[in-house]
Amino acid sequence: AEADTNVTGNVVEDTRDVGISLGWGPYARNLSATGNLVRDTPRGIVFSTSPGADTVLIANNRIAGAGIAGISGADHGTATTGELGTAGAELPPGVQISGNLVS
Repeated sequence: AEADTNVTGNVVEDTRDVGISLGWGPYARNLSATGNLVRDTPRGIVFSTSPGADTVLIANNRIAGAGIAGISGADHGTATTGELGTAGAELPPGVQISGNLVS
């Protein structure tokens, strides 16, 4: 998803790399991922942290079996954050993450 998109109510499993990708480079504007089930993926939900990337909301998702990270940020495929799906994680500006269950 790249601009003005809600990714809601999906079941995503057994992907090769990323379950849900929100934005690529600066092409991330008004994106949200809510109410999804993502399981058995290396990276559950990844959002763009590239310069020019806009707001992202990641809320109320269930992420199970993510081998590398449940929720994380990246700049053109290169990880820029660690795991953000845990309580107390420091979030980049313009990103809201809440109510997710990551295991």
